[in-house]
Amino acid sequence: MNRYHSQPSERHAYPWAIHASGNLNMHATCKNQLASNCGRSSVTTRIGTCGWLVSVVALLMVAFGTSLLAQEEAQNDPPSQAVASNSTPVPTKPTDGVMPIDRAWEYAHYRVRVWLCTDGSPEVNGLLEHVKREIVSHAETVDRSAWELLVDEAPNPWNWRFSRDLEKVELYSTELATLPSLLFDDKLMVVSLKRSMTGIFCDVREFDIATRQWGSRVTRNVDQIEDISQSAFRLITTAFMPIALIDYATPDNEVILHTRAVLSCVTSRLDENGEWIAEINESSPVYIQERDVFLPVLRRTDRDGKLTSLEPVPFTFITLDKIEEARIDGFVQSTVRAPLAARKSKRLQKYALVIRPPESSTTIQIFDRDAATMPMEGIEVYSRRPNQPKEEKSELLGKTDWRGMIEIPPSPDGLRMIYLSRGARALRKFPIVPGFIPLQQTDVANDEARLFAEGVIAGVNIELIDLLTQRLIYEEDMNKAMDAGNYAEVKFILEKYTSLPRPLQIRTRLTDEKARLSTRAKDANEQKFINGMFDSLLLVLSNFIGDSKESEILRRIDQASIAKENEQNSIE
Repeated sequence: MNRYHSQPSERHAYPWAIHASGNLNMHATCKNQLASNCGRSSVTTRIGTCGWLVSVVALLMVAFGTSLLAQEEAQNDPPSQAVASNSTPVPTKPTDGVMPIDRAWEYAHYRVRVWLCTDGSPEVNGLLEHVKREIVSHAETVDRSAWELLVDEAPNPWNWRFSRDLEKVELYSTELATLPSLLFDDKLMVVSLKRSMTGIFCDVREFDIATRQWGSRVTRNVDQIEDISQSAFRLITTAFMPIALIDYATPDNEVILHTRAVLSCVTSRLDENGEWIAEINESSPVYIQERDVFLPVLRRTDRDGKLTSLEPVPFTFITLDKIEEARIDGFVQSTVRAPLAARKSKRLQKYALVIRPPESSTTIQIFDRDAATMPMEGIEVYSRRPNQPKEEKSELLGKTDWRGMIEIPPSPDGLRMIYLSRGARALRKFPIVPGFIPLQQTDVANDEARLFAEGVIAGVNIELIDLLTQRLIYEEDMNKAMDAGNYAEVKFILEKYTSLPRPLQIRTRLTDEKARLSTRAKDANEQKFINGMFDSLLLVLSNFIGDSKESEILRRIDQASIAKENEQNSIE
C-alpha cells in the first residue's frame, strides 16, 4: 500500500480548530477526525479528497481565529491606538477630561489635529514616524500650554484627496466639519509631503472647524531630508490662525475682540534675582501680533440651534488699535458702513480669524456689473494704508489689462485699501490682504456714457483754450496794423478772426451732447455726474468767453477811415 494513502501524512495535519485566544489543537484532533470520517479504506481517492477538504477548512479557521484575536486585542487597547492609520479614526476626548465648551474662552487651549498626507513614495513613508514625534516635540518646546498637537496619518480617503492638491479643498469643508473623528478638535492642520526632484515638497494648510474656513497655503521645498520635521513644523506655525470673539461693534466701525487661549500663552524664566517668573510667550503662534489682521465670520443658527449660514463678511477685515491681555480694540475696514453693528442675538455668533498669509501677491479681476463675463479693461488701481492721512498721495499700482486683471503686491502693513477709478470718477473702494486669496474677483458699474462725456468735455476744453488764444493773437495783430495805418492788413486779419467758432455754436453743441449722454446713463449717480460736468463747462463759457470784438474792430476801422478822409479834405 502506498504510504501516502495508507494513513494521513504530515502534510495533511493542519489545525482543525482555533480558539480566539490563540490555542491550537494540532495533529491529534486532525488525525482522529480523518480516521472517523474517512476510515482506513482502500479507496485512496476518497481519503485524498477528504484530506484536501480538511486542509481548506483548516486554513479558513486560521484566518477567522486571527480576526477574532485582533478584535479582542483592539477592544483591550485605548481608543487612540485602537484604529489603524489607514482606517476611519475615532474621536479622542481631552486627556484631562474637561470639554472645550466647559473652559473659559481666554484660557481654553487649542486642540490641533495634524494629518500627514503622503504621495506613497518610500522616501516619505519611511520618515512618517520620525516626523510625528518631532512635530509634537517642537510644539511642546514652543508652547506647552496654549495648544495641543495630535499628529496622525490621514485616513485613506482624505490622504488621497489632500495629497493631490491643497488648492481647491473648499468643497470638503462641510464634510470635514461634521467628521466624528474631529468632534473634540478645534483645528485641522493638513500637511502634504511629496517627493520632488530636489528633495521633499511640503504643503500645509489649516482648516478652522468652528468657522469652516481654510487658511492660506504655505509651501516649502526641503532639500535636506533630515530637516523635513523642523520645516513642516515651521509651516504649521505660519499657517496657524488664532480665533477671537467679536463682543461689540459700533456704527463708527470700532470693535472689541476677545481672543482665545491668550491667557494660557505664557512661559517661565529666571529673573535677575534667580526667581522663576511667568510672562507672555510672544514666540507662540497663539500670541496676537500688532500687525495681525482679522477676518470676521458670522455664524447664524435657527431656533433649534442648527446651523443656517456660516460665511465671512465680504471685503471686510479688522485692524488692531490696542491690545490689553485678552481684549483687543480695533477698527473695521470694509466697503460698507458698519457691517458688524448688528444687534446681539443668541442665534448670531461673530468670530474673527487672524490672517497671516505668506509674502506673496494677489491678483484681482474686475468684471462689468451688468455683464458678469465682460472684463473691465483700463481701470486705474490705487492703494493706500488703512490709516493713511488724506493729504498723502495714493500709490498708483497700474491699470487692468484686457482680462480685467492686475497683480497686487504684498504690503508691510499686511492690508491694503484698494481704490478703483476710471477717469475722474472713483468707482469702488475695498480692503485686501495680498497673499490670502490668490485670485480675488469683484465688479464695478460700466459707466461708458460718463467716460465718453469726460472725453467730450476734455475736447471742448482744449477747443476753448485754442479759441481764446487765437482771439488774443488776432486782436493784438489788428491793433498793431491799425496803429501803423495799414487798414488792408487789418481787414485781412479780420476775415480770419470772424471765421473762428462762436460761443453760441459751442453752447448749442454742449447742450446737445449733454442731453444725448444723460439718456445713456445707467443710473441716477452717473446721470448726475454727467450733468455736473456739462453745467460747469457751460458756466465757464458764459463767464469767460463772450462775443467776439468784431463789431468794435469794424467801428474803429470806420472811424479811422472817416478821420483819414477828413484829413485829406482839409489839406485840399
